[in-house]
This record gives sequence, structure tokens and C-alpha cells, in this order.
Amino acid sequence: MLSVIIASLIIFYVLLLFLPAVLLLILVNKKEYIELPEGQKYAGFWHRVLAGLIDFVILYISSWIFGFGFGFMILANVSYEVYEYWSYGISIVWIFVYLFYYVLFQMSSKQATLGMMVVGIKIYDEELNRVGFWRLTGRYFTTGLSNIILWIGFFMIGWTKRKQGLHDIVARTIHLKK
Repeated sequence: MLSVIIASLIIFYVLLLFLPAVLLLILVNKKEYIELPEGQKYAGFWHRVLAGLIDFVILYISSWIFGFGFGFMILANVSYEVYEYWSYGISIVWIFVYLFYYVLFQMSSKQATLGMMVVGIKIYDEELNRVGFWRLTGRYFTTGLSNIILWIGFFMIGWTKRKQGLHDIVARTIHLKK
């Protein structure tokens, strides 16, 4: 039974990594990137790292508090085996909590997560418009590709013309510093 769950999770994660990237490459209309207005500049690698660290701390503390409380509640009432199954389910739930954190904040009128707001970064599409839900969702899941290739997709932010990571190139998004 456990091997079936583990195999299902592996298939689920592989689909989460590759399917969004393929869908973005197929479904996003390829438009020319417009020139930046006077005084605008792309958000560089270190600004984005700082914003990402702030978001990470916010999400980590939230998930730790929830997980700690949930773990005690579950362990007090069920066996360890049941707790293991619940922990797999909670992991999947947190994937979607993180998804909605990033996507809903980035598609809001602020166009930024809390970390991006602190650092002064906004996310745009190639025509400097607000990015929609589905493109941001695909972008979120495509960030996993940058992780599995030794974070090279993130380091690309430091050397590409528009300061884009692999996930930004696939989703055709840019980050601008205010």
C-alpha cells in the first residue's frame, strides 16, 4: 500500500514539474518584449534572492506553526501509520498553499508577493501588463525545473538580458524594480 502511494506521489511530482512548462510553451502567445520606459530597470539577481528569502521565511514559519499544531493534534488521537498518511496529504496541501500565496499576490493590483513588496519588485508580462492566474500558476510549477537542474534556472537571472530565470523565460514574465 505504501509503495503505491509513493509511486503515485512520484508521478504527481513529475507531472507538476514538466506538464506546466509544456503547457506554457504551447499556450502562451509569443509577443515581442517591449522596451522599458525611461527610468525602469529589471530586478537583478540579488534583489530577487532577498525577496525570495523573505517569502520563504513567511511561508516556512506559517507551515511550521501549522504543522507543529497539526502534528500534536493528530499524534494525540491516531497511530503513527495514520499520521504518516496524513503527513503526505498535508505536504500536497502545502504545495497548493504556496501556489496560492505566490499566484494570488502576484496577480493582485500590487503584482508582488510580500517579499517582493518589501524589496520593491513587481512582476509583468512581456508587454508590461499584469500577469494572469493561469500563466502565474504555470510559472509557479515551472520553478521546480530550476530546482532539479541544480538551481541553474535561478542563476540565469544573473546573466540573461532581461534578468529572467528559466521559469520566467518559459512563462514570458519579467520583474521590474521600482
